Amino acid sequence: MKAKAPWILLAVSLAFNVFFTVGYVRAKGRMAKRRGFKARARIMARKLKLDDRQQQEFEKVLGEFDQLRKDRAPQRDAFMAELTKDEPDEKLLEEFMAGEAATTRRLANLALMRKFIGLLTPQQREQYVQLVKKRRSSSG
Repeated sequence: MKAKAPWILLAVSLAFNVFFTVGYVRAKGRMAKRRGFKARARIMARKLKLDDRQQQEFEKVLGEFDQLRKDRAPQRDAFMAELTKDEPDEKLLEEFMAGEAATTRRLANLALMRKFIGLLTPQQREQYVQLVKKRRSSSG
């Protein structure tokens, strides 16, 4: 029995290492999905292999997008405050989600997206479409 003990301990140790490795790989994949917009955008840019000029313009677009988000923060805060009331004002909630301000926001986002796509070569655009499809199919 004493001769088998080291082999048993080795097998148990190996099993723990395998479980740890599998858990690490799975957790790393899940954490990648939780990255913020800017981190995901930079990963996308890296995959598209933007040249120096494209990268500079891309960073400008990211800055503009970030500014849009910052400008909109007070409206988001007001929306959340209204949403969490016992009796929220439905008109205010609908305005935030589907009103003129929402349409303006979506159009501003569209303009930035078109600016980004305008930076890409035809090959990069095709690759971008494939990356977006892959990401959407893997997210559920």
